[in-house]
Amino acid sequence: MKEIKREIYLERIRPFYDSSYIKLVAGTRRSGKSVILRQIAAELLERGVPGENIHFYDLEGKSGSGIVDKDSLERKLDADLVSPGRHYVFLDEVQRMEGFEEALGYARASYGCSIFATGSNSRLLHGRMQHLLTGRAKEFRVLPFTYRECMEFRSLNGIETPERPVLEFLRLGGMPQRFEERDEEGVLDYLRAVFSSIVEKDVFGEHPRISRPAFMNIAEYVVGNAGAPFSAASLASYLLGGRDRVALERGARAILNYLDYLEESYLLISCRPYYISGKKALKGTRKRYAPDVGLRASMRSEDKEDGFGLENLVFLELLSRNYDVRWGAMRDGEIDFVVSKGARKAFVQVAAHLYSKETLEREYGALLKVRDASPKYVISLDEEDSSRDGVVHVYLPDLLEGKVDLLLT
Repeated sequence: MKEIKREIYLERIRPFYDSSYIKLVAGTRRSGKSVILRQIAAELLERGVPGENIHFYDLEGKSGSGIVDKDSLERKLDADLVSPGRHYVFLDEVQRMEGFEEALGYARASYGCSIFATGSNSRLLHGRMQHLLTGRAKEFRVLPFTYRECMEFRSLNGIETPERPVLEFLRLGGMPQRFEERDEEGVLDYLRAVFSSIVEKDVFGEHPRISRPAFMNIAEYVVGNAGAPFSAASLASYLLGGRDRVALERGARAILNYLDYLEESYLLISCRPYYISGKKALKGTRKRYAPDVGLRASMRSEDKEDGFGLENLVFLELLSRNYDVRWGAMRDGEIDFVVSKGARKAFVQVAAHLYSKETLEREYGALLKVRDASPKYVISLDEEDSSRDGVVHVYLPDLLEGKVDLLLT
């Protein structure tokens, strides 16, 4: 199939093509990171960079065979970086290299080349050797296709658009390869296989001593219910039943570790709290969302309408626009999202539908409690504009299609 140009990421990386920073393209497996590297290499060729000065090494494939640590990378670069002019080195799935942080730092300092790397584990920048890359690297997080990218991909490849494309996207998400499947069940099977592959390589491969059945039980539940509030203690109680206190405490600690492992492998994304009021009185916990609503749906046994799935979709859309996205913590409630860029921000509530007076009062009322004068929005699947009292209603498809954006002040 023809590839779309992932402009939302390329435009962020372009200013650094010739920078001494190591460009780290990070995100979950199968989200299109390798494609972005190839598109960068193609743009460099278009700019006149000789092909012999562009070097692509897939550390999980043939082109990167033998590159396993700093010494083997040095030998490879000594052999390949021989032509005159600036060289551009691409390392795909760099976390497969032992001591990759040290190796990247060494290559940057010793060869004067521009380095691009992808990774599927968040320890790429946040691991035990973080100090070796601090100030030397720029991280660009990549997500699967947005709704608009899915529509562009369909158009480019002549794929029929479903009758209700937003609901189809909510069920099946934006993993690029899912369009190779023939039907919905095939897509869900593919997504479950992706999930299992990520867990096998990036969780069990990194943490071989954990209980696989226990981890899978927790992982499938948490990813399938991403966005829903819960604590490790309540989840341990729910999944372990009436065990004694010591067992529940041990279970809660294990669950916290499992959540960290899921975040490391980008199967969960943290959303930190933004304290709107009562900071001292609140214990702000992280909320967690799936990196793709299709992956999330594939972990669910129920096919009923799920408000947290819609919230997950909006969260990913806002992240794709390079906003800082947090959930709003208040003493007497919460706001789904506080969206910001620098000092400018807006407050957002998400609801599937606003049919009832009770729902209207709940969603708009939560925002009206906020005394901050920044813009306030309710996003839903309702076409009818229900804006009131300075709170603006946004029809979700209009947001996903790029017809509207959020004003931040």
